[in-house]
Amino acid sequence: MSSSSDSTHWLPPATSSSSASDAASLHDIDALCLGTGRFLRSVLVPAMVNAGFCPALIQPRGRSFLDYMLTTQERSTYEVDTIEPSGDVSTIQVPCYGVFSLGRTSDKHALVECLPKMTRIRILGVGVTEHGLSSKDTSVMVDLYDLLHLFCTFFQDGIWTCKDDDDDGVESTIAVLSTDNVPNNGSLIQRYMNEHASGNEQMTQFLKDRIVFANTMLDRITSHRDNDPMVPSCEPAPEKALVILDPSNRFPPQIGQQKGVIVRTSKSEFDLDVALKLQLCNGTHTALAHLLALTKTVNTAMLQTADSGTIILRYLDALTKQQILPSFSADGSTRAAHDAFYEDWRRRLLHPHFGMSTFFITQNGPAKGGIRFSPTVASLLSSSDPSLRLSLAFAYAVLLRWLTPFNTTSKNGVFRGWFDGMDPKLVLEECKKFDTGTVVEYADGLAYNLDQGWYEFKCNLYDKDGRSLTDRLSACHSRQPAECEPAIWSYILHEEGGNLAPYFSTATESDVASLVAAVSVLYARLLAGDSVLSVLRELVEKDFGIGLDTKCSDFVSTASTFESDIGEPLHYKSQCIPDSSALMDLPISNDAIQAVVTAEVQSVIVVDLHTHLLPPSHGPLCLWGIDELLTYHYLVAEYFITAPADMTPEKFYSLSKQEQADIVWKSLFVDRLPISEACRGVITTLTSLGLKREVQSRDLKAIRIFYSTYRQDGMEGAKRFSEKVFDQAGVEYS
Repeated sequence: MSSSSDSTHWLPPATSSSSASDAASLHDIDALCLGTGRFLRSVLVPAMVNAGFCPALIQPRGRSFLDYMLTTQERSTYEVDTIEPSGDVSTIQVPCYGVFSLGRTSDKHALVECLPKMTRIRILGVGVTEHGLSSKDTSVMVDLYDLLHLFCTFFQDGIWTCKDDDDDGVESTIAVLSTDNVPNNGSLIQRYMNEHASGNEQMTQFLKDRIVFANTMLDRITSHRDNDPMVPSCEPAPEKALVILDPSNRFPPQIGQQKGVIVRTSKSEFDLDVALKLQLCNGTHTALAHLLALTKTVNTAMLQTADSGTIILRYLDALTKQQILPSFSADGSTRAAHDAFYEDWRRRLLHPHFGMSTFFITQNGPAKGGIRFSPTVASLLSSSDPSLRLSLAFAYAVLLRWLTPFNTTSKNGVFRGWFDGMDPKLVLEECKKFDTGTVVEYADGLAYNLDQGWYEFKCNLYDKDGRSLTDRLSACHSRQPAECEPAIWSYILHEEGGNLAPYFSTATESDVASLVAAVSVLYARLLAGDSVLSVLRELVEKDFGIGLDTKCSDFVSTASTFESDIGEPLHYKSQCIPDSSALMDLPISNDAIQAVVTAEVQSVIVVDLHTHLLPPSHGPLCLWGIDELLTYHYLVAEYFITAPADMTPEKFYSLSKQEQADIVWKSLFVDRLPISEACRGVITTLTSLGLKREVQSRDLKAIRIFYSTYRQDGMEGAKRFSEKVFDQAGVEYS
C-alpha cells in the first residue's frame, strides 16, 4: 500500500501485495475499533490481540493515524510505551490488521468496499469521550449507527453469515464495547442506536438479535511519548484496566482471560467497580487537574515536585476519606478494601516518572461535576450522615472558577479563562493583541498560553430561561457570595452540569442549600483574587478554625439573600471569610447588604453574663449530657401538665436521672410534637451537635452513645465537650 495521500486505507504489508492477499487479510479481521485514540490503542486493542482477535481501526476524523501507519511499508504494528516506577520504559509492538478513515469521501468509500469481506466481526470497539455520549446526534454516534446499519445490510443480503467459523450452528453476535467511563455506557449507546433505528423494523430487530451492547469501565492513565503524539505512553496496566458486564454470557469468553481484563456477571459487583472508578479515581483526578491547571501546572507528575504538593495531597486525602469513601455503604472488610483501593490509586498518582496533562483532563469540564462529583453527593444525601463538607465544596468552587470566562464572547462555543493570580482585565487586553509566547493545543480546538495568561474551554449549558452558564458566572465578577448563589444553583441542578436535581427534595433541601452557599463563598473568594492555593492552605491548616472537614452547614448560613426571613433567629456560625480576603475590599450592593450583615452578626463571639453553666472543675455542679437536658426544670414542669394522675412529683424525683429523662423524652418528644420553646431548645442543641438523624428517628439510645464518647474520658472528656459547646454557640469560653 502506497504511503502517498492517495492511499485510502492500510493493510499489513505481508499480505497486501495483491488484491487476492488483500481479500485474505480482510477476511482475517474479526474485530473493529471505531476510533484510534491513545486510550483505545493502549487498553482495548492489546486485550483483543492477546485474546486472539485480529482488530482493524477506523479513524472517524482526519487521517493522522492512517498516515502514521502508511509512513513505512514494513510497519505491521504500532508502539505503546509503559513507564515503570523505576523510570525504565518498556515498549510493546501491538499488531494491527488494518487502518481505515472516515476523513475523506474516498476513504469512506474504501471502507464500505472492504467491509463485506470482513465476514467474521465479533467485537466493535468505540473510542468515545463523555461529550461523544452526550446525545444520539454526536458525530461518533451517527458514525456508529451508519456502521451498524451496514452490518445489518450485509446480514440481510447474505453477504455476512450468522454462524461462527467452527460451524457449530451457534448464531454469532457482535459485542459493542465503549472506551469511555460514562455510567451504563453500553445501555446508553443501545438507547441511541434504537432511537436512530426508530421506524426501521429490520434494523431494530437486528440490534436486538445480533448486537450486544456491553457496559464497560476502563482505567489506565495514558498520555503520549515526548515529541511523538502518535505513540501512547502509559502507566503500568492496573489490575482492572478493562471491566465488562456480561450477565448473560454473550461476550467472547477469551477476552476475560487476559491480564487486566475482568468480565463481571454480577451487576452489583460491576456497579461498585464503576463507582470506585468514577467517584474515587476520576473524581479526585478532576479535582486535582482543575486545581493544577489553574495554577499553570501542566502535568500531574509535577505534583511531587511542586511546593504545594503536600498541601494538595492532604486535600485529596480529605476529599476521599471525608466524602467519597463514606458515600459507599460497606461493612468492615469492604471498607478496608476501599481504603486499599484508594491507597493504590494514590500511589499511581504519585508515579515518579509519569503523569498526564492537567489541561487534557479538564475537557468537558461542565459535565464533570455531574458525572464525577454528584454520585458522591447523592449517596451522602441518602445516608444516615448526609454531612457535605468543605473538601467537596472546594472541588466544586475550583471547577466553576475554571469555567468562568473573562468575557462572554466565544468562538464556536470556546471561551477563554484566566490563570490563578492574574488580573482578568489585563489578560483580556493581552488577548486583543497578537498572541505572544507559546500557544499549546491540549485538545481538539482548545489551547492555552501560559505567557499571556489564558486558557480555553468549552461550555454550552443554558438554563430554562435561555441564559448561558458562562454568562451567569461572568456576572459574578466583583460580587459578594450571596450574589453568586443563583449561578451556583443553576449549575448544581442542571442536567448536563452538576446534575443534582434528581436528588433535590424537601428532605435534602437544607443540605444542598448549605453546599451551594459554601461553594458560593469559596468561588467568590477565588474570583475576587484570593489565590487557589492560599485558600486551600487555609483550609488544610485550619488557619481560621475552619477546615476541609468542616460541614457546609456549619460554614455558612443557608438563608438566601433574596428570600430570608427577617424574623428568623440567628445561630452562631464562624466567620467564613477572613479579614485578609480580597473579598473584603469589594463593594457591597443593595442586594447583598442583608446577607453580609447577617454573616457578620452571626460570627460575633459573645460573653454570656447570665448562665447556669459551671465548668468541669466544679465537679458534680457541672451538669451536662442528654439526661440533664431532658430533666431541666422547664421540661419537667411541661411534663407534669400532661402527666398521669398517679405520677406525683415525689414519685418522679424518686426515680434515677436516666429514668426521669426517659419519661420526659417519651411524653414530650415521642408521644407529642416538641413544639414548646423548651423542647425546641433541646432539638436545636442536639441538631447542632450533629444528631439530626437521631432526633428524627427519636433514637434516645443513639444520642446517649454520642455523649458517652465524652463521658468515658472523665474530666478530659467533660472539658472537650464544654469547649465544643461554647465554640459552636459562639460564646467565649475560659
